Amino acid sequence: MLTFLTSPKPFIEHVGKIQRDAIRSWLAVHSDIEVIIYGDGEGVSKACADLGVCHVPDTPCSPSGIPYFNGIVGHARIYARHDVQCYINCDILMTEDVIKAVKLIVSPSYLVVGQRIDLAQGVEIDVTTDNWKNDLQRLTEDGNASLHAPTGMDYFIFNRGVWAGLLSLVIGRGGYDNALLAFCLKKRIPIIDATNSITALHQFHDYRHVSGEVEEVMHGKEARANMRIHGVLHSAPIVTDADYQIDDRKRLSRNSRRDRLRALELYLRFQKGSPLLGNLIRGAWRLVYLGRRVFHEK
Repeated sequence: MLTFLTSPKPFIEHVGKIQRDAIRSWLAVHSDIEVIIYGDGEGVSKACADLGVCHVPDTPCSPSGIPYFNGIVGHARIYARHDVQCYINCDILMTEDVIKAVKLIVSPSYLVVGQRIDLAQGVEIDVTTDNWKNDLQRLTEDGNASLHAPTGMDYFIFNRGVWAGLLSLVIGRGGYDNALLAFCLKKRIPIIDATNSITALHQFHDYRHVSGEVEEVMHGKEARANMRIHGVLHSAPIVTDADYQIDDRKRLSRNSRRDRLRALELYLRFQKGSPLLGNLIRGAWRLVYLGRRVFHEK
């Protein structure tokens, strides 16, 4: 049915707990789920043994030891049990609705992304129970759960072999999620926004495991390389740039959140290879957006 791929942080203290909870949630979404864990950080081997999931300790890494996305999906293309695969950050809880969404897609190649829901610090929720939806509604009403902006993506669902030709890309660093969308735009691979149909819950954590913390993760050397190599230093593709969307009634349709001028900008940049024309359209889009704001403020 579905293979989950991930490369976790060390399994220590609070981060270790939320990662175990995330993996348990993936295993619970369907009876035919495969999970493959990449990398050999502290506690990873034991966690994989405890949870009964596949462990691939040796995977191509950047000079700083962070796995390359290319190495992970390259291995999965050959060895994963299922054609439908999902690379997911190891702090994300998933529910059975991911299976319902995937069943709607019949395209031979695609990428599914979506906005996550951020849980506040200290908040826990067990999505394997029957009442998790009520718990989530209560947390939302209390201000302890909120929808993340469309600029960040934490899961990527695709079919086997879709990433052939992808340039070097370091996971978990700034720009890596935008780069995957840029690749699909260039290759004309349909991008599907599943925000309204897939519940992806992000468990709170800090970045103390990284020297330089969040600044290094988002703007450090590897993040800058990701953005430069894949052409997403400016005006990077985000969730709302998807071609299609799956709504809460589980219907696949054209993405109603997509702006036409923005779509033209991305078409010129990534499909026609004309960044200058794309920038001109981007300028026009900004003027239109500013005009709309001024009009509404009046």
